[in-house]
Amino acid sequence: MMRCVYRKDNAMGASRPIIQKGGKYRKEHLLASAFEKGQKNDSFGFRCLHLSVSEANEYAKINVVNKYGVNARVGIRTRPDTATAPEDYEHIDEIITFNVGEESRAIDVRIVDDEGWEPDENFFVELYDPQTRQRLVGRDTECMITILDDDKPGCFAFEDSNMRHAVTSSICTIRVQRQHDSDGNVSCKWKTCDYETAGRAAVAGIEYEAQNGTINFGDQETSAEI
Repeated sequence: MMRCVYRKDNAMGASRPIIQKGGKYRKEHLLASAFEKGQKNDSFGFRCLHLSVSEANEYAKINVVNKYGVNARVGIRTRPDTATAPEDYEHIDEIITFNVGEESRAIDVRIVDDEGWEPDENFFVELYDPQTRQRLVGRDTECMITILDDDKPGCFAFEDSNMRHAVTSSICTIRVQRQHDSDGNVSCKWKTCDYETAGRAAVAGIEYEAQNGTINFGDQETSAEI
């Protein structure tokens, strides 16, 4: 029986790192320096425009740049995407006041470390005009943060992949195991299939009754029956 691995990575694909449970990981994928001056805001901006952190990091730290180093104010707020507040992160909406000569300010956005498995998720942090509350123009006024899940859902396998069942018994019970970790609530669909080989066959409606269904596993649950 081939094991069914049901975790799917997000758009980062094969570049996604393996995160150990409780492991801290942080990587800047895109810097504002990659864009031409005309694509960026004249006064304010983020240094990093795409940041990945594991949910065990507790905080995502981002730097807001005051490009002229003058006394000035700018708004900063989070915006949901596949990640939402307060389930995945702590929403912020505040005004930053820069002093003369202060060229940057580090802002911490709290990340929620839950115990259940879920796909990697994104949310945004953006800069806005305190008077109009409109986002500032420019590629560097928005930062995407990817939260990398560190929970391990495991994979499914039959306890016995080559069972023999007596024709005198009307019920066949099959045990399914959840192996290699068991974080979170997960499910897997199943169905019966006909078997045919040289001189032997098992066909639905003749040798057995065709059936299908869904197996549900709770957090830390590792065994179920069909």
